[in-house]
Amino acid sequence: MLSLSAEGLTHGEISSHLADVYGAEVSKQTVCTITDYTSAGLRMVWRSRRNTGVDTEPCMPG
Repeated sequence: MLSLSAEGLTHGEISSHLADVYGAEVSKQTVCTITDYTSAGLRMVWRSRRNTGVDTEPCMPG
């Protein structure tokens, strides 16, 4: 569900995808609740991580 959301699918599109692929009836509101809750948790973990001094930005050749 999170990867579909990260790809830019709407809650309705995710709900339809789950029904088509897995036969699971998941409402748009349930998808919204799950993605919002999980995203908030991931942000909290990311913000509280220990700074190791390692640059996490990718190095792109010029």
